[in-house]
Amino acid sequence: MDAVRFLRRFPIAHATFALFACLILATSAFAADSLEPRRLPPLTIERPNTAAEAYPWWSAHQPDNDQAPSAGQPQILPAGYDIPLATPLIEQDSPLYNKPAIDAARDGFFQKINFDTTYLPGGNVSDFGMMDFALSSTYALPFPARDRPLVITPGVEAHYLDGPAGADVPPHLYDFWLKIRTLGKLGDRWGYDMAVSPGWHSDLDYNSGNALRVTGYGFAAYTWSDTVQILLGVMYLDRSNVRLIPAAGVIWTPDEDTRVELTAPRPRLARRISTSDCAEQWVYLAGEYGGGTWAIEQAGGVQDLMTYSDYRLLLGWERKTAGGINTLVEAGYVFGRQISFTQSNAADFSPTDTMLIRFGAKY
Repeated sequence: MDAVRFLRRFPIAHATFALFACLILATSAFAADSLEPRRLPPLTIERPNTAAEAYPWWSAHQPDNDQAPSAGQPQILPAGYDIPLATPLIEQDSPLYNKPAIDAARDGFFQKINFDTTYLPGGNVSDFGMMDFALSSTYALPFPARDRPLVITPGVEAHYLDGPAGADVPPHLYDFWLKIRTLGKLGDRWGYDMAVSPGWHSDLDYNSGNALRVTGYGFAAYTWSDTVQILLGVMYLDRSNVRLIPAAGVIWTPDEDTRVELTAPRPRLARRISTSDCAEQWVYLAGEYGGGTWAIEQAGGVQDLMTYSDYRLLLGWERKTAGGINTLVEAGYVFGRQISFTQSNAADFSPTDTMLIRFGAKY
């Protein structure tokens, strides 16, 4: 790419990305509440020592409650009660009866703002590197109902490319999208999650209709038991090399500290390593299918569609808070990398394997 075309496009591309990023930040700041995290009830409870502690209502309403039983008359306890009670029942007026999740949805219009940056080194590590910056915010409307909300997520992402030598690719790629999502429950066991995301994906130099792509997904979830959930659905990527992929699997949560997501295209094994009244820390091992398709302009004004894809194995750490700022760090190995072109005679390219580092924050 010659220097004249680079300098002509550089300020326009960055100004457009900065404008959309500022709009997202301003809207989120206007709609968001305080950054102070809310405190949850303790995640663990002490075992009761007496029947009165475990069943205060029952104990207070016994016949002749203020008369102590005689020495030869055993006290009547609730059925199945045995001190110490391994799993005490929780009365309905207790704050633990419907224990709120640490990452539960907010009550208002604003839900969250998310930022992350991902670095795939080039240079001495590989012959093709990338630096990604992504910013998005999420808002919810009680439409058609509060338990079946309409969720709207605008987002922007910039990709800064390092190489590859010998392939005519632009130095920058950009994504602008608006995801419209709806989710809810159908009865006691079935649930659904659907989304459509129209977006503009290009180098901001080739701005024909090929830059407009529509992605989306649709899932049905069946609650098999208290610990097992089955997912079945599809994801529409609208890429040049992959249009539609199945997305199915099983989510198993044997206890509150373990979550096994045997799902495609992002399987994950997560373990909670610490918890407090307003924060949790998790570590996880995950897989990911990365990449995208962009409309680009090559040297000489040749217009084309560029697709990049890879596979990622990630080791991550995440800190979740109750209404505060969540943070994550991921590191991993990237393999199976491929760059292909659709409309020109440019040859496909297979970059060497590389590493990945990602930092993220969500409020």
